[in-house]
Amino acid sequence: PRSRFQQSIVDEVRDLLNLGVHRIVLEAPGFLDYMRGSEPLTDPCQPPANLEALTKLLKELTSLPQLSEGTAHLSIENLKACLFTDEVADVFSKHLSDTAPNIGIETGSEQHMRQIGKCGSPQDVVRAVKIAKAHGMSPYVYFIYGLPGESSATVEESVNLMHQLDEAGAARIIMYGFRALPGSAFEKFQEPNMRDLGGEQLRTAANHINRRKKESYIGRVIRGIAGEPSWSRHGYTMVYPLGEGPLMTIRGGYSPGAIVNVKVIEVLSATLLGGVVV
Repeated sequence: PRSRFQQSIVDEVRDLLNLGVHRIVLEAPGFLDYMRGSEPLTDPCQPPANLEALTKLLKELTSLPQLSEGTAHLSIENLKACLFTDEVADVFSKHLSDTAPNIGIETGSEQHMRQIGKCGSPQDVVRAVKIAKAHGMSPYVYFIYGLPGESSATVEESVNLMHQLDEAGAARIIMYGFRALPGSAFEKFQEPNMRDLGGEQLRTAANHINRRKKESYIGRVIRGIAGEPSWSRHGYTMVYPLGEGPLMTIRGGYSPGAIVNVKVIEVLSATLLGGVVV
């Protein structure tokens, strides 16, 4: 079957939590395809998401002790905007606290979307972001630079859409570089060079939006999990948010897995905040 059985997912998550894992991500090429329709499933947007199956899965997962007590966090990545409705958002907001659903757009050009086989439209993504925001979520949207068919025109449309998504309530714009995956329709296409003008323009626009949004974290206290020593700041430790939120760094050495409360005191980059343990 296209979807894993519910019990196998619950069993795996339970095992991971019992091993001490603090962050669980439910990820798929399209999470809302879970138990949606009958095989073969060929239409990316019809039938709609299986609300009953999603509700049962999330309800059982969030009843696991570590998730229900807040010592671990459950998040979801890779949603198709055309399947993300108010009804889906109701299910998410009921069972997932502090969630930041990741919604894929890849390119802000509708014509480019058709060329690469992407379903939906840019305005579908804007609508999905507004729905998520209205339900108390902090949606992330991801683009891909260096896609086959990228041009100055598609880059301009993507930058314009980033600003629309920013205004609609996107908490973060994520940029990925195109990868020519073996066995895919794009396996023979060239991967982007970091010096390519189009990719640089897209990354610059995303970084500008993300850095400005990071300013809102200054003064806030965020619960996080200590990770590895910082490779760029000697004597500092990287801290990953226990829930949704930004990557942080704090002075001092902390054991990996230690849970700390960090007060944010500065924005170091579009992706990193500096803080102190409180």
